[in-house]
Amino acid sequence: MDEVQVKRADVNVGQLERELRAAVDVDVLGVSVGPYGVRVHLARELKDAERAQIEALVQAHDPAPSEDTRAEQITALRGRAWSKLTSEERDTAWALVFGELFGEVRSE
Repeated sequence: MDEVQVKRADVNVGQLERELRAAVDVDVLGVSVGPYGVRVHLARELKDAERAQIEALVQAHDPAPSEDTRAEQITALRGRAWSKLTSEERDTAWALVFGELFGEVRSE
């Protein structure tokens, strides 16, 4: 396992995870945010070029939610029973709910 830490305060955790999973050839286990900045948790040790790529993606990340993405997520979840959702779909549902209530951008 490995992690990449980037000093940055404002991220949309769910959106950043999706961006990283789509862009890198490494299993992204998750993203966490705290006083240390952003940590990307990965399934294996990284090569220097992979680490640099992930750092660049985190720095370039736009935390503003994409309306197209939100609409697609809502459509995909609408009408489905909670018990039938995968853990990733449940995370998406919670992110949508909390995003509506508290705003999408998380800053610590």
